[in-house]
Amino acid sequence: MNISHIRDIAGSDSFYYSQIDGDFVYAEKIGTLLNKISSKPKPNLNAMHNFIHRESVSPHETMYEGIYRLPPGHKLTLENNIVQISRHWKPEEIQIDYNISFDEATQKFRHLLEKVIKNHLPKDAPVGCELSGGFDSSSVFCIASQMHSDVTAFVMDFDQPSCNESHYADAVLSNCNSKAIRHNCSNLDYKNKYNMAYNYALSPHWPLWITFTMFAPLMEIQRERGINTVFTGQFGDHVLFGHPLSIANYLYQGRIDRFLYEWFKLDNKYAWSKMALSSMLSPKQKNFLKKLIGKKTIPAADNPSDTKKDVYGILSVLRQDRIDRMSNNIHAMSSNNNFDKAVKEKYGINYIDPLGDDEIVNFLFSLPYEFFFSQGNYRHFHIEAMRDLLPQKVIERKDKAEFSVILKQQIAAIDRKELWEDSNIVRLGIIDNDMIDKFEAMFLSDTLEGYNLQQYWRMLNLEFWYIYNQYMDKD
Repeated sequence: MNISHIRDIAGSDSFYYSQIDGDFVYAEKIGTLLNKISSKPKPNLNAMHNFIHRESVSPHETMYEGIYRLPPGHKLTLENNIVQISRHWKPEEIQIDYNISFDEATQKFRHLLEKVIKNHLPKDAPVGCELSGGFDSSSVFCIASQMHSDVTAFVMDFDQPSCNESHYADAVLSNCNSKAIRHNCSNLDYKNKYNMAYNYALSPHWPLWITFTMFAPLMEIQRERGINTVFTGQFGDHVLFGHPLSIANYLYQGRIDRFLYEWFKLDNKYAWSKMALSSMLSPKQKNFLKKLIGKKTIPAADNPSDTKKDVYGILSVLRQDRIDRMSNNIHAMSSNNNFDKAVKEKYGINYIDPLGDDEIVNFLFSLPYEFFFSQGNYRHFHIEAMRDLLPQKVIERKDKAEFSVILKQQIAAIDRKELWEDSNIVRLGIIDNDMIDKFEAMFLSDTLEGYNLQQYWRMLNLEFWYIYNQYMDKD
């Protein structure tokens, strides 16, 4: 048996495989693959450990021992029962086009986005669009609503100011004069209805990496309305987010006047200069300087390639930042372990993210770095490409919604004392009781924030995933 499979850059599709007793088995859905093998796999302890302590799982691993996945942007070939994995998408080889003007680039991006959306619109069926009021979802929704007569925006409303983006969504809806279905997600019943049992009936094969329960009520409405195509803009942060160091590219082009203009527009010039200097130094040079001023040195990188620099220094950092967003473990993790994948597998609702289209990604990677950041704005390119389409309120927004309060509501609804009393992941050596006690004390004192909050969430979900999972051998 010879097989060749290419996975798209964004990881919109999936590909799982295993070699058991010399037989190669594969499937697009992990549940389908598990039904093909004769015995239940054991839990992957290495993946479980990395999920908790490194925030992600290797791009090739799953939570099941002996079950693997093809990472986004990679190609799998099987010849003579030998599996070979190679990267077919090589962003480091994409040449930057310095001949294209900014206006030409924004027009082409707009054209490509419109083409991708049009190609995915069903002719005679209703269409849904996620609408948060951010640049990405607003752009996709506005274009789709111009092209299709039956588009419904799905809007999540929140009472908490940190989560609330409804005023931006309202501005978009007014601008497009389109219909919407709204749902207040501030006080969902996380104890009885949208609890962990609900989550793992929907997504049994991965522990939840980030919360997605708040999307569930809108998903249920989509099912009731028979909406099987839903557009999202989730991939925008991967490809359209600018980096402040990019203005240094003007120096390499000899455009000193433009560099100075951008530099003076920065809110914190000292922080930028420090970041630029740090980018040009190797880890050894950084540690030497830290020793000189009596600061703690930084550890060596886990991956030797992380320490490589080219002659440009800053440009190397910019290129690596762009590549990392599309190829690191977090990208691979989110490409399989997300709400869209779970809903598609369970209910057949097809979530489409046009900003992750291969042609769009390759085009954006060919543009000069400085196109994406200007006058302190991280979304400069995107805004200019959509300026005539988006309402001024969205164009001028600087904030971003933050959902830690929702995460805390979900944690508060869990009977954590009973859960941790005889923990499976403690017994397996993934965490210890001291770690549980530390995070539980922080949660009770309302000091659990940021990375600690996310790590505790992953701990809870790994425990629940293990409890509810009926597909693996736990003996």
